[in-house]
Amino acid sequence: MIAAPYRKHGVATALLEAALERLRARGVRVAEAYPGRQQDSPQGNYRGPLQMFLRAGFEPYRETERHLIVRKPL
Repeated sequence: MIAAPYRKHGVATALLEAALERLRARGVRVAEAYPGRQQDSPQGNYRGPLQMFLRAGFEPYRETERHLIVRKPL
């Protein structure tokens, strides 16, 4: 979760990009994320906003009652 004063400044996106690079370096072939389907508050959106993952190249894979599972080949 990004602290309120730092939201909307690209911090989560930078962290996601760094994580993806680290996963690639370790030989991971697919990254998966679980953003919430309902993004009603910053606290409830602690897994990251769906739009951030879509902009990073993740694609919808499967839906559950509470989450949309997204994947990205590395």
